[in-house]
Amino acid sequence: MRPSGSRRTASPADLPAGPPDGARRLPPACGHFHVRSSRARRRPDPSYEGWGLTVRTYVRALPPKTRRHEGIHTVPDTHTSPDDAQIAVVARLTLKEGREGDGAELESAFADYRAQALTMPGIRAIALLPALDRPGAYVSVTVWQDGASFRNANTQPAFTVFRVFLKEIVDVESDSGAVLEGADALPALLGAGGGGVLRVTVSRAGRPGAEGAAGAAARVVAASKLYEGGALELTRWADGEQAGAAEGSELYRVAV
Repeated sequence: MRPSGSRRTASPADLPAGPPDGARRLPPACGHFHVRSSRARRRPDPSYEGWGLTVRTYVRALPPKTRRHEGIHTVPDTHTSPDDAQIAVVARLTLKEGREGDGAELESAFADYRAQALTMPGIRAIALLPALDRPGAYVSVTVWQDGASFRNANTQPAFTVFRVFLKEIVDVESDSGAVLEGADALPALLGAGGGGVLRVTVSRAGRPGAEGAAGAAARVVAASKLYEGGALELTRWADGEQAGAAEGSELYRVAV
């Protein structure tokens, strides 16, 4: 028995068994996040209005170095890039089996997240581009001013909600690293208008030489976190024929 007047600690067992009728279920857990899809009884944050998502976390014991931000527990950040370097995040997305026709839903959710990301400190560029000749495949490219901005963005509720959504609809292969070359070329690389093709090349050993990008309208090279000593090369071309099919590369369509 608890002493008289003592407070009982709430636990996940005290929560309702599930969301109300009509609410879409999301995966019950994502890393350290325990997530339920439901319409909040209280007025929801306008940032998420229309998504119908409520993020709740219950962690019995936080792992070492785990940060706490506005009631949300985040996994430790292991990014080792220097704080004064711009950070490029390149995520290749493929719609899951059975969700091949949900490209419009993905694009709409990304547009909502992009609008919020553009208000975060240190954002330099963010874009979602469809593959040139592979239906259901996309690449997301986000660039942050420095390591601190990148880590801060990963603690934001908007990112948490969007990440849960992605786990439901796509398979993700994400890489990131410090921008090594072409930081000033970002507007020309990802700027909408003019069309063209973005070529994403993954070099597992060493940095790609500039000679392979001769004739490109813009070129950015970033370190690879997935492949030690490797690099990511992003180049913009007038069309797929000009971009060619370099080893380890994929082509994506830039908005006209």
